[in-house]
Amino acid sequence: MEQEWSRVMPVRTYLKTFREPFYLLFFIPQFACVSWGWGSADWPYRAAFAAGIPFLLLCMACEEYSLREAVKMAAFAVLIAWAYMQNRNRSLILACMAVYGVKGLDLKRILRWAFWVMLICMSLKVALCAAGILPNKVLELPKENGVMYMIPCYGYDTPNNLFFHLVTVVLMAMALYGDAFRWPALLVVLLMYGAYRVLISRTGWLCFLALAALYLSASYLHSKKKEGMLSVLRILMVLSPAFLFLLNLFLIYLQRTGMRAIVVVNGLLNGRLFFANEAFENIGISLLGSKNAVQLDMLYATMLLNYGVLLSIICIGAYSVAMWKLRKKKEDLLLIAMTVMAIYSFMEVNAINPMWNPFLLYVSVTLFETDDFTLKC
Repeated sequence: MEQEWSRVMPVRTYLKTFREPFYLLFFIPQFACVSWGWGSADWPYRAAFAAGIPFLLLCMACEEYSLREAVKMAAFAVLIAWAYMQNRNRSLILACMAVYGVKGLDLKRILRWAFWVMLICMSLKVALCAAGILPNKVLELPKENGVMYMIPCYGYDTPNNLFFHLVTVVLMAMALYGDAFRWPALLVVLLMYGAYRVLISRTGWLCFLALAALYLSASYLHSKKKEGMLSVLRILMVLSPAFLFLLNLFLIYLQRTGMRAIVVVNGLLNGRLFFANEAFENIGISLLGSKNAVQLDMLYATMLLNYGVLLSIICIGAYSVAMWKLRKKKEDLLLIAMTVMAIYSFMEVNAINPMWNPFLLYVSVTLFETDDFTLKC
């Protein structure tokens, strides 16, 4: 047995030098599919997922995990498996796999790959649809005066999905290129406003405005060297996921009262509070997840219904702890990106998927024991 193990170790040591390519072969093909507009119902995405699993297993097999890390990974996997057996919801499984495999890798290098892949795929898909080479589905939405909006989707399921990809590209560019991002900032604002006028994505535009406000605030405080106020801003960003989670539940509760103010808020959210409250009344909240899967346009409410109180608190806590560690390293641009994703989760559901939200990979900072940030943030 010892001789067999001694033969395996050199091979494992050799393969460890290829961990990053292995992980990229798991992550990037799926990320490219989502960037192109394909989802889990489309065969190219399923093929990319199936082909990537062996590379993820190789990546994990070549890494060392401490006993404490292994216990945390196993406990979280058991909770996710239980929730899956309850309602067959797969959303957290992919996030779990992506985070488990990324230990010890350079996250910014992976983010750079993701940035260029999304930018190229999205630009090419929009150009081909705009030129009429690929079909361009048009979404019809009514205005208040009875006139219909005719909104092109440019090859994506909804205009909101395309606009969210645009926001994600801007977030990655900001996080990766830092100060260099300031020079084209005005052009980015004009392009995003133009995209908003075409796609009429209020949720996406709100997230972009939040990004702009946080970026300008942090830049101003940096330039004036107001470290005290900058520390307060960082703490507020760290607290934002938990605050938005609780606010989401509070507004859903108020929806039952029929207050005039909450009716207005529900209207601004396109009925999201009404549908969430209806789901809460029909399904209910459990500790470990309900037996009926539901997908609302609010990630926090969806998590609570599908995964239960315990797993929802763990997920929000892990995300917040990762942000806290980034705060200590003064990674302000990554903090802003993760805060914007938390805001987006208040109004949409896709941010739980790392192929939509690559910043989820930074949750690995919470899971793995790394005070020196071998994750190279």
